[in-house]
Amino acid sequence: EKRLAELDGKVKGLSDELQGQIRQVHLLDDRRWEWKQKIEEELAAKCQALQQQMQALVASSRSISLEEDSRQQRTWHSALEEGLSAAARERNAMQQEVHEGFVNVCERLAALEMKVPLEDFPTSESLALKGDASE
Repeated sequence: EKRLAELDGKVKGLSDELQGQIRQVHLLDDRRWEWKQKIEEELAAKCQALQQQMQALVASSRSISLEEDSRQQRTWHSALEEGLSAAARERNAMQQEVHEGFVNVCERLAALEMKVPLEDFPTSESLALKGDASE
């Protein structure tokens, strides 16, 4: 009976020790779960912050791209306007030159008409005959 009591005491001691270890495992498991929750929350917050930064970068990139497109269009329009202005100036200069040449020809023709009667003006036939004679 003494032996049975000893064995019963040992079993009770082992049972108490096992219960203590089970409580420790439960405590460790609870702490591990809390730590896991905390890490997941931190990661979710960091992911959200990174996502917001990425969206801000995308918006900034789009804004910069639109500004660059606008700048290129202004540059292109400016170059086009400069080219058109230069072409218009050149055309005006040529028109002025042609006009001055035409006025000069008209003035010379008027001067010739004053000096030489119309009948005395050479015709294309007489000029052709003259060219044949000189050959």
